[in-house]
Amino acid sequence: MLIAVLVLYVVLFLAALWASVTVTELPGLPAWRRWAALALFLVGVGLNLLRLFDLPEMATVLGLAFHGAAVALAAGEIGGARDRKAAAGARW
Repeated sequence: MLIAVLVLYVVLFLAALWASVTVTELPGLPAWRRWAALALFLVGVGLNLLRLFDLPEMATVLGLAFHGAAVALAAGEIGGARDRKAAAGARW
């Protein structure tokens, strides 16, 4: 069970990193929308530092929540950019 949780956490961490960096490169978005996913990701990373203070359960739960929020926000922005690009191509 511990290995499954660890694998889930690593996959979510890498997905959050990839999606957050991808959103920062999208054109046509306001700056706060481009950087919001990366900010959530970095807050999750910062919360993981709670392990230094002997709070591993809290660090895991909060870090996982913020990384999940970063993935959800970034996926929405990437999907929206893809839809806008398809709609612009359909008009021409």
